[in-house]
Amino acid sequence: MSLRRLGLGLQDKPEIIPGEQGVIEVARHPDAATVVTGIVGCAGLKPTVAAIEVGKDIALANKETLIAGGPFVLPLAHKHNVKILPADSEHSAIFQCINGLPEGALRRIILTASGGAFRDWPDKIYCSEITWPRLDVCKLGSHTFKNPDNVKYPSMDLAYAAGRAGGTMTGVLSVANEKAVEMFIDKKIGYLDIFKVGELTCDKRELLGRKENFALHTIISTLTCIICGLRCFVSEQPRAWSRGFPIAISTNQP
Repeated sequence: MSLRRLGLGLQDKPEIIPGEQGVIEVARHPDAATVVTGIVGCAGLKPTVAAIEVGKDIALANKETLIAGGPFVLPLAHKHNVKILPADSEHSAIFQCINGLPEGALRRIILTASGGAFRDWPDKIYCSEITWPRLDVCKLGSHTFKNPDNVKYPSMDLAYAAGRAGGTMTGVLSVANEKAVEMFIDKKIGYLDIFKVGELTCDKRELLGRKENFALHTIISTLTCIICGLRCFVSEQPRAWSRGFPIAISTNQP
């Protein structure tokens, strides 16, 4: 049964706003003091910005908001005196650990990884999903730390390069990765082609940046324009590659 039918018998008819505009209206709702942004991917950027612009504090569980628009979102939050608090589990844990430290007391944060790409590493610590047992570091034995293999995992260098480029390049890489994962799930490309999609999209963005001027008056509109354009561009890549790009798309999943 549709929402419209459910509301037929109500005296006060609910306002139904579908799609992206509905999410933005919810983010701006006057009854909310804090907005939790937990939308997956770059789709979380516009509603987060909308909430900041009306002075809502943000509990951020959408990393892409800062990946795609961090250089612009953070000054906007400062302008509107808005707090951005990490709600995602790992980031919130770090935030809680350093909360209260005097300025300058923290030199750096080291994040370790286990499983996934590091499945062949013998040194791992598994914590229960239900309980958090105390760890006796004296009983853990020795642990080995190594630099990541950037040849085996080239996406790391690509991400660092996007960060050094600054501007909207991190957002470009993020949305390219989102679209590439969708294409892999739909069996349009192979798993290892996900990196190739990101690499070629970043190269394309550099060309666009030199040749085109996005005549838009706000940063959010500029980011949205770039992201929408790149979604179309990345969708066309398999056909573009077949016309001569020096990148081969595998037909079989690894």
